Amino acid sequence: MEAQRGYRFALSSQNDEHNEQINLYEQAFALLGFAWHYRLIGTKESLKKMEAIYQYIESHLADDEFGGFYLTNDGSNKKGQNPHMHLFEALMVSYEHTDNEIWLKRAERIYELFSTKFMQHNHLAEFFNQDFSLNEKTGKQIDPGHHYEWIWLLNHYQKLTGSNVENYIQVLYRFAQKFGHNENGLVRDEVFADGKPCRSTSRLWCQTEYLKACVALWERNPTTERQFAISHAVEQIFNYYINPAKPGLWVDQLDEYGVVINEHAPASTFYHLFLAFSEVLKLESEG
Repeated sequence: MEAQRGYRFALSSQNDEHNEQINLYEQAFALLGFAWHYRLIGTKESLKKMEAIYQYIESHLADDEFGGFYLTNDGSNKKGQNPHMHLFEALMVSYEHTDNEIWLKRAERIYELFSTKFMQHNHLAEFFNQDFSLNEKTGKQIDPGHHYEWIWLLNHYQKLTGSNVENYIQVLYRFAQKFGHNENGLVRDEVFADGKPCRSTSRLWCQTEYLKACVALWERNPTTERQFAISHAVEQIFNYYINPAKPGLWVDQLDEYGVVINEHAPASTFYHLFLAFSEVLKLESEG
């Protein structure tokens, strides 16, 4: 599908209204994909696609009144931090691969939303109404995995801009460490804003984001303790999710006791695995 028409949620033999939705999340990943395509191929067509995707986001999903972008084009006016987070990542990658300052300026707008809207006094909020007030039904549901993912992204943002993000990283880390893990050490899928468990299951992607955060924290302060945290996070992923699965696949989700409850291997998790272990391999090559 042409970028200016937006990228749909899904394609299937039985297309329905849900599959046909145009969401911010998919546009962010389309931008990320074309940014890497440009890095590999270096064609003007990739640059055109990148800009077309961003212009679609601005023209179809932007909120001119309260700022930021809507979750989807369905008219519900709801907002979420998660697609903004992935757009933040895509914009930084776009800047790195093109050396065009416009992409970094666009990333700075997302950082401003993070610091003024998404961050609460001691945690990262997920679900919002149009005016960025917390959604009445879901506003108190918190993803520890996203706390760790933002630590990794903020560390990278500081490398690109020189911005001091230490305070945000510490707030995110304290909340996730205090409330975001089960007794077996695995990151929980979801907690409430007061720290009480919401869903004590543990998906694999949450563990990969913890691993990326461990790498980022080690880069900021390479202590023996943080080196151990990286090694332990890798061991947890293999022991609970990789080794029990069929060769070449992974387990998606465990219960709070570490028992497999979903043996499926969603393709989306491969993105998380690839990035997490790429970060580990970069440490090895640098060390």
